[in-house]
This record gives sequence, structure tokens and C-alpha cells, in this order.
Amino acid sequence: MPLQKTNQDIVEFTKRVVADISNNPQAGSYHLHFQADRPAIYVDFDSKFMQRILQNMMMNSILHNPEHTDIYVQIADTGEHAVIRIKDNGVGMPAHMVEHLFQQYYRGTTTDSSSEGTGLGMAIVYKLVQVHDGTISVESEPSQGTSFTIQLPKN
Repeated sequence: MPLQKTNQDIVEFTKRVVADISNNPQAGSYHLHFQADRPAIYVDFDSKFMQRILQNMMMNSILHNPEHTDIYVQIADTGEHAVIRIKDNGVGMPAHMVEHLFQQYYRGTTTDSSSEGTGLGMAIVYKLVQVHDGTISVESEPSQGTSFTIQLPKN
């Protein structure tokens, strides 16, 4: 997969993606929060693919949770990595769903509405994080919400 990586401020970039999502009509009754422990953290990444990663994860928090769910986007600098955490206080997922979440064509849904997805979203997110030399993990408990953590190496 050809990446067009450039060294950019992941804090400002993510802040813009959060602003775009919060202006999406589907996000109107959700509460998006943004927090960073540093004003700027520089990482090599491909803007187009990073936007896709962040949008997919935030929209999943919106589409798979009831209205008025809080969605927190947090960025931290651990020295070696920029860590992006997207967590919500929504419906959460059972262990079997968490276990298969990054597999292609797995469509775990916790909503009563029909899922229109292809089951590729989180598998693609996983691959895109990997090609950025990063890692992604998920923690979730039913009725307790879900937390995704992405670690991207700093140079």
C-alpha cells in the first residue's frame, strides 16, 4: 500500500477530524470531547489514511451507541509513541465480539437497527494502523463502553 507519509502534528490533525465529525448531522446528539496532553506531537503519517482511520473509529462510536453517548478522543505523548485513545461510555461489546473485531467481514453490531456495513471497516483500520508501523487494541465491556488505543511511533 503506497503511503504518502509526511511529518505532521497529530494533535492538530486529530482536532480537525473531531471538528469535522461533530459537524456531521449523524453526530448531532452525541457529545464529542477532545483532549491532548501536549499542544503538538509530530508523527510521520499519511493524511488521507489517518483521516480514514480516525473517522471510521469515531463514526463507529456514533453508529453503534445510543444518542447522548460521550465520545472522548485523547492524545498523549509517551516519549516513543503518540497514543490516540477513542473511548465512549456506550453499550460496549461482549468478549466474542472484541475478539473478532479486526477480522475481515466480521460484523459485530450492538444496535437493534440493521447494519449497513460490509464488515471491512475495522479490518481496514487495523491494516492502515499497521502500515503506519503502529498498533491498535480494543477494550470493551457490555454496558461499560469501548476504548480503542492506537500507538504510532515518533521519530
